Amino acid sequence: MVLLWSFINALWLCVFLIVSVAVYMTVKLKKSDKVTKNYYKEIFSESDGDKAMVELKKAKDKLDLGVITQEEYDKIKLELLKYIK
Repeated sequence: MVLLWSFINALWLCVFLIVSVAVYMTVKLKKSDKVTKNYYKEIFSESDGDKAMVELKKAKDKLDLGVITQEEYDKIKLELLKYIK
């Protein structure tokens, strides 16, 4: 009986952790979406293609190092390509 109780508690803990991580990642992605769009609008103008290219290379390096996900990189790339001719 004690073993069953311990198993049930461990199972609930796993479920709680999985749901917590899923909620955290959802909130983080929504915030990063807003931050990315507003951030690059404030920094770059239409003539700042070189700066945008440098930022895109930095983002690619972060992707290669595993600092950001492919989704985050794709969002950054989509925003920066507007400024690169």
